[in-house]
Amino acid sequence: MKADPSHRPGAATHILCVDDDPDILRVLRYALEDAGFEVGEATGAEEALSWIERHGLPHLALVDIRLPGLDGLELCRRLLAYSDLPVILLTAVDDEPTVVRSLETVA
Repeated sequence: MKADPSHRPGAATHILCVDDDPDILRVLRYALEDAGFEVGEATGAEEALSWIERHGLPHLALVDIRLPGLDGLELCRRLLAYSDLPVILLTAVDDEPTVVRSLETVA
Protein backbone atom coordinates (compact mmCIF):
# COMPACT_ATOMS: atom_id res chain seq x y z
CA MET A 1 0.00 0.00 0.00
CA LYS A 2 1.12 3.55 -0.69
CA ALA A 3 1.87 6.02 2.07
CA ASP A 4 -0.45 8.79 3.16
CA PRO A 5 -0.97 11.51 0.55
CA SER A 6 1.02 14.66 1.11
CA HIS A 7 -0.51 17.54 2.98
CA ARG A 8 0.95 20.31 0.83
CA PRO A 9 -0.66 23.73 1.15
CA GLY A 10 -3.43 23.96 -1.42
CA ALA A 11 -3.50 20.18 -2.01
CA ALA A 12 -6.99 18.73 -2.27
CA THR A 13 -8.33 16.59 0.55
CA HIS A 14 -9.23 13.12 -0.72
CA ILE A 15 -12.21 11.23 0.68
CA LEU A 16 -12.97 7.62 -0.23
CA CYS A 17 -16.68 6.74 -0.10
CA VAL A 18 -17.49 3.02 0.16
CA ASP A 19 -21.13 2.01 -0.25
CA ASP A 20 -22.94 -0.56 -2.38
CA ASP A 21 -25.86 1.81 -3.02
CA PRO A 22 -25.15 3.92 -6.13
CA ASP A 23 -27.67 6.57 -5.03
CA ILE A 24 -25.84 7.11 -1.73
CA LEU A 25 -22.50 7.30 -3.56
CA ARG A 26 -23.96 9.88 -5.94
CA VAL A 27 -25.27 12.06 -3.09
CA LEU A 28 -21.99 11.82 -1.18
CA ARG A 29 -19.94 12.66 -4.27
CA TYR A 30 -22.13 15.65 -5.11
CA ALA A 31 -22.05 17.08 -1.58
CA LEU A 32 -18.34 16.47 -1.01
CA GLU A 33 -17.20 17.77 -4.40
CA ASP A 34 -19.41 20.81 -3.92
CA ALA A 35 -17.53 21.42 -0.64
CA GLY A 36 -14.20 21.22 -2.48
CA PHE A 37 -13.08 17.66 -1.73
CA GLU A 38 -11.65 15.13 -4.18
CA VAL A 39 -13.81 12.00 -4.01
CA GLY A 40 -13.03 8.37 -4.74
CA GLU A 41 -15.75 5.74 -4.84
CA ALA A 42 -15.92 2.01 -4.23
CA THR A 43 -18.98 -0.24 -4.17
CA GLY A 44 -17.37 -2.82 -1.90
CA ALA A 45 -14.47 -3.46 0.45
CA GLU A 46 -12.34 -5.28 -2.12
CA GLU A 47 -12.82 -2.42 -4.58
CA ALA A 48 -11.87 0.06 -1.84
CA LEU A 49 -8.65 -1.83 -1.13
CA SER A 50 -7.84 -1.83 -4.85
CA TRP A 51 -8.56 1.91 -5.04
CA ILE A 52 -6.12 2.49 -2.17
CA GLU A 53 -3.46 0.36 -3.87
CA ARG A 54 -3.79 2.51 -7.00
CA HIS A 55 -4.19 5.96 -5.42
CA GLY A 56 -2.73 5.68 -1.92
CA LEU A 57 -4.52 6.34 1.33
CA PRO A 58 -7.16 9.05 1.26
CA HIS A 59 -7.38 11.61 4.06
CA LEU A 60 -10.72 10.11 5.21
CA ALA A 61 -12.91 7.10 4.42
CA LEU A 62 -16.71 7.00 4.67
CA VAL A 63 -17.61 3.31 4.92
CA ASP A 64 -20.97 1.55 4.96
CA ILE A 65 -21.05 -1.21 7.58
CA ARG A 66 -23.09 -3.60 5.45
CA LEU A 67 -21.25 -4.29 2.22
CA PRO A 68 -21.55 -7.41 0.07
CA GLY A 69 -18.71 -9.88 0.56
CA LEU A 70 -16.13 -8.37 2.89
CA ASP A 71 -18.15 -6.11 5.22
CA GLY A 72 -17.32 -2.56 6.24
CA LEU A 73 -16.09 -3.56 9.70
CA GLU A 74 -13.54 -5.97 8.25
CA LEU A 75 -12.45 -3.29 5.79
CA CYS A 76 -11.89 -0.97 8.77
CA ARG A 77 -9.92 -3.64 10.62
CA ARG A 78 -7.65 -4.15 7.62
CA LEU A 79 -7.11 -0.44 7.07
CA LEU A 80 -6.43 0.28 10.73
CA ALA A 81 -3.94 -2.62 10.91
CA TYR A 82 -1.43 -0.57 8.89
CA SER A 83 -2.64 3.03 9.02
CA ASP A 84 -4.29 5.63 11.20
CA LEU A 85 -6.80 6.50 8.49
CA PRO A 86 -9.83 8.31 9.96
CA VAL A 87 -13.01 6.36 9.19
CA ILE A 88 -16.62 7.44 9.49
CA LEU A 89 -19.04 4.52 9.45
CA LEU A 90 -22.29 4.91 7.55
CA THR A 91 -25.23 2.71 8.42
CA ALA A 92 -28.96 2.44 8.67
CA VAL A 93 -28.49 -0.33 11.25
CA ASP A 94 -30.19 0.39 14.56
CA ASP A 95 -29.24 -2.90 16.22
CA GLU A 96 -27.38 -1.86 19.38
CA PRO A 97 -24.87 -4.77 19.49
CA THR A 98 -23.88 -4.06 15.87
CA VAL A 99 -23.44 -0.36 16.57
CA VAL A 100 -21.33 -1.06 19.69
CA ARG A 101 -19.18 -3.60 17.80
CA SER A 102 -18.72 -1.04 15.02
CA LEU A 103 -17.57 1.65 17.43
CA GLU A 104 -15.15 -0.76 19.09
CA THR A 105 -13.69 -1.61 15.68
CA VAL A 106 -12.79 1.98 14.82
CA ALA A 107 -11.95 3.17 18.33
